[in-house]
Amino acid sequence: MRKLLINILFFLALLILVTIDLTSYRYIKNLSATNAWIVHTREVIQTTDNVLLALADAESNHRGYLIAGDEVYLDFYEAAITKFNDTFAKLTELTADNAAQQTRLNALRPLLKQRIAIFAATLADYKQKNPLSLNRGNLMTQQIQLQLSSINNAELLLLKERNDLSLQQSETIHAIILSADSFSLGLFLIVFFLFNYQLRARSKAEQAVQLVNAQLERGVIELKQYNTEITLLAEMSRALQSCLTTDEAYIPITLYCQQMLPFAAGILYVMHASHNYLELAASWGEPCSKEHVFSPDHCWALRSGQLHHADKDQQNLLCHHIKLSENIPAPRYICIPLIAQNDTLGLFYLELLPNYALGKNTPLNSNKQLLMTTVAEQISLALANIRLRETLRYQSIRDPLTSLFNRRYLEESLGREIQRAERKNTPIALIMLDVDQFKRFNDTYGHDAGDAVLRELGHVITEHIRESDIACRYGGEEFVLLLYEATVEIARERAEELRKAVHRLHVKYVKDALGQITISQGVALFPDHANNSAALITAADAALYQAKKA
Repeated sequence: MRKLLINILFFLALLILVTIDLTSYRYIKNLSATNAWIVHTREVIQTTDNVLLALADAESNHRGYLIAGDEVYLDFYEAAITKFNDTFAKLTELTADNAAQQTRLNALRPLLKQRIAIFAATLADYKQKNPLSLNRGNLMTQQIQLQLSSINNAELLLLKERNDLSLQQSETIHAIILSADSFSLGLFLIVFFLFNYQLRARSKAEQAVQLVNAQLERGVIELKQYNTEITLLAEMSRALQSCLTTDEAYIPITLYCQQMLPFAAGILYVMHASHNYLELAASWGEPCSKEHVFSPDHCWALRSGQLHHADKDQQNLLCHHIKLSENIPAPRYICIPLIAQNDTLGLFYLELLPNYALGKNTPLNSNKQLLMTTVAEQISLALANIRLRETLRYQSIRDPLTSLFNRRYLEESLGREIQRAERKNTPIALIMLDVDQFKRFNDTYGHDAGDAVLRELGHVITEHIRESDIACRYGGEEFVLLLYEATVEIARERAEELRKAVHRLHVKYVKDALGQITISQGVALFPDHANNSAALITAADAALYQAKKA
C-alpha cells in the first residue's frame, strides 16, 4: 500500500512538472504577443505625431510663402502636403484593427480636406493679388489638432493597458511556476521521507535505499535549482523591460547571467550597426579568451545562425575569435547567436568551467543548454525592443537630413529653458539663420544638391557650438541655434564665427562645385527682446528678415 502511494505521489509530481512547462510556454507565448502589440501601439503614436508635424510644416511654409513670396517655401509646402497625405494613409493602415480609431479618422478626414482646400484657396488669392487673411483656417487647424490629440490619447491609454498586461503576464508566470514548484517540491519531500521510512525497515535493501535517496536528493536539488532559474529569468526580463538604452541593459544582463549561469564565464558581444564587426559590451567571470573586436566570419555560430559548441574532441571546429596565450589549453565553450526580428544583434559567448563538459551523461545536461538558449533569447528580444525604442525616440527629435534636432524638439526645449533662465536670472540667445539664395542650388543643380548643401551646413553648425547648446533645423533652409547664458555680444561673435566658417565651405555635388555659400542671421535675446518662447522666435525671425533686406 505504501509503495502504491509513493508511486502515485511520484507520478503526480511529474505530472505537475509537465503541466508547469506547458502552462509556462503558453503564457510566455502570450507575453511575446503582448510585447509585439506594444511595439505596434508605439508606432501608431509616432505616426500620429508625424501627421501633426507634417501639418505644422505645411502651415509654416504656406505662411512663409505668403509673407516672403519666396518659391522655396512653396516647394517645401508641397513636399509637406505630400508627406502629410502619406503619413495619414500610413496611420489609417496602422489603425485598421481598431474600429474606434477608424471612426475618429473618418470624422477627421473631411476637416483635413477642407483645411487643404483653404490652403489652396489662399495661394490662389495670393497669386491673383486678392486681399489675404493669414489667420484663415486657424480654427479648423485647432480642431484637427484636437482630433489627432484624441487619437493619440486613445493610443496612449491602449499602450498603458498593454504595458500593464505585459507586467501582469510576467507576474502570473512567476506566480504559477513558484506555487506549482512549491507543491511539487512538497510531494517530492513526502516521497523522500516515505522511502526512507520503508527502506529503513529493510536491512537487506540498504544499497537500494542509498541509491533512491541519492536520486531523490538530486531531484530536490534540481527542482530547487529550476525554480531559482525561472525566478531569476523572470526578474531579468522585468529589469530589461525597464531599461531605456542598450548600455543600461548591459548591467542587469551581467548581474543575472552570473547568478543563472554559475558554471560558465561569459561575454556579450554586440554587432556594430555596419554589421562588419562585433565588439565586447559586457563580460562576467574570467574567460580565457577575451577578444574585444572580431569579424562575424570568425564565429561558427554566426555563420550557421545556430548554437555552436566545442569540446576536446572538436578542436578543428574552434572559432577564430578564440585567442589564447601560450601553454593555455583550448576551453570548452558555447557560442549562441543573438537573433531577433531576422536581424543578428550579437553573440552570447559562454566559456565552461573545467568541472563541466558538453557530452552526454555529464553535469552540463540538456536542461543547462536549454537554460542558456532561453537566456540568450530573452536578451535578444530585450535588446531588439530597446533599440526600437531608441530609434523611435531619435526619429521623433532629429532631422533625418542634417542629424540636427528638429523643430518639435526646439519648441519643447525652448519653453523649458526659458523657465530655467527666469529662475536663475540668466540670458538665452537665439540665432536664426538661413542659406542665401538657396533656391539657386535647387534650380541649377537639383534638389539633391540642395540637400548636400544643407547636410554640410549641419556639419559646420555642429562643429561651432558647445555641447550645452542646441542646434535645430527649423524648416527648409532655416536653422536655429539656442545658446545658454550668452549675451548679445557673445551671440554676435558666435554668429560671425559661423558666417566665416560657412564662407570657407566649398561643397561639391557629384563633380560640380556648387559655388560660394553665404548665410544671413538674426539674433534675439531673452529677456531683452522677448519674454516667452514664441516671441523670442518671432524676434529672431524679424532680425533675420532685416539681415536679408540689408
